[in-house]
Amino acid sequence: MLNRINRSIERMVSFKESSVGVAISDSSIRFIELIQTRTGIRVGRWGERYIPEGIVVSGDIKQPEKLTHILTRFRRNDGFSSIHIALPQRYEYLFDSAVPQNTKGEAKTDFTSLLESRTPMKAKDAVVRHEAFFDADAKKQYRIVMSACAQKDVEKYTNIFTQAGLKPVSFEGEVHARVRAIVPKSDLKTHMIVSIGNDASYIAVVTRGVVRFVAKSDVGGRGIKDALKSEYPDASSQEIQRMLNEKTEADSVLEATQALISSLGETLIQYRTHWRDDIDTQAEIETVLLCGEYAAIAGLPEHLSQEIELPVSYADVWTNVFSTHEHVPPIGRARSLGFAEAIGLALRGCRNDRK
Repeated sequence: MLNRINRSIERMVSFKESSVGVAISDSSIRFIELIQTRTGIRVGRWGERYIPEGIVVSGDIKQPEKLTHILTRFRRNDGFSSIHIALPQRYEYLFDSAVPQNTKGEAKTDFTSLLESRTPMKAKDAVVRHEAFFDADAKKQYRIVMSACAQKDVEKYTNIFTQAGLKPVSFEGEVHARVRAIVPKSDLKTHMIVSIGNDASYIAVVTRGVVRFVAKSDVGGRGIKDALKSEYPDASSQEIQRMLNEKTEADSVLEATQALISSLGETLIQYRTHWRDDIDTQAEIETVLLCGEYAAIAGLPEHLSQEIELPVSYADVWTNVFSTHEHVPPIGRARSLGFAEAIGLALRGCRNDRK
């Protein structure tokens, strides 16, 4: 009887693996541990660690020694060693190209020539990822989507982690991690994803689960907070932060930041037109998904939707982890939007991940 109870308990608590994603922004380290249990993926440890201003600027590590010290403290305090990390978007080149089929119906191309003709890198000095899919617009033709970054940038970035005693199990561009978290695995639609960070908003167009276009807007959380501070000079930093997420403050926030939100909307319209006219005439963008640490501004989806005449909604960062109807995530909806990259990275180590 006792053995039967022990085996029952073992079945409930045992897990196959634990996977940790660590995402670095200009202002913080966000991390999350996903545990593969017999009943599905569950969240283990998670959190945020503050990075003082000036250490990381727009994804560029300006003070590597200080970041190494912060990561070392993170490792000692939180007990992680093996982690999945993301390379900032600034280091990655992304492009797609039409290529013919060979006699076997496979994509036929010289990847070295393609890479070297579209980036300033030599193939021997690059870390490359590519995906191919059949082009519905043209007969006997594939589209190759390639993303590449310089080996020296990868080494420079990963060395900071290894010097802190951490072991990067994998790395990828942060936009790919973001997409892994928020686009359902079976989703073949075309989405525009907008991640609103501290200094900028990062834009991507995803179709059939593949990132095919990336861009950037200068509208970010810092500018939004400055606009609010200008409108409400007596408000403290804590009050400004509270205003951003309070539904009762939505009208005041949107009025104070109207110029910035309109600028972001105009940028999205510009890239939507570029996508439709110059990249893919068939895959019309259907929705806009918002994520990032400053995406949870009350009323923002509705306001942007009116500006760009497309459905806009907050992303569900748990869509490929578990159903939020069946399991309550430990991170609130607004805060979870800033964890998209970390969740996507952690999913790389889970069995049911789309690689």
